[in-house]
Amino acid sequence: MSMFGKMFCLWKIYAKLDLLLLLRDWKYCLSFCVAEFFINVGSIIGVILLAERFDGIGQWNRQQLLFFLGYGLIIRGLLDMFFNNQILNISRRVGRGHLDHMLMQPQPMVLSLFTEGFAPFTGSWSLLFGLFLTVYSGYVLQIESAF
Repeated sequence: MSMFGKMFCLWKIYAKLDLLLLLRDWKYCLSFCVAEFFINVGSIIGVILLAERFDGIGQWNRQQLLFFLGYGLIIRGLLDMFFNNQILNISRRVGRGHLDHMLMQPQPMVLSLFTEGFAPFTGSWSLLFGLFLTVYSGYVLQIESAF
């Protein structure tokens, strides 16, 4: 099996484990979804309120700031989705000796780093909020540029 085939197979396994983690209990699932909603709303509300109060920041108007904020959330969401579980902070793994454990596994370390932190269900909330903000602000900017 090629390295890409093995990577997709491992992503499928980690996606299933992530979904099972989320759906293990309906109370846990509901509390996780509510917490992620408030975390994401809290992370964007400050910029939205500043842009609304001062009618933009510098040369950028409200819709442009929403677009930049959505773009930043997309990047953060992709990082959270693909590099969750302390893979993004590789210094923690080095400091705690987990990198040595990865070197002893019977697969390339690059494959371990690209697949171990894959969490498409619990790590994609910022990505969803970012996509919504980017599409909404792009639509509003397109309407404004037409007039």
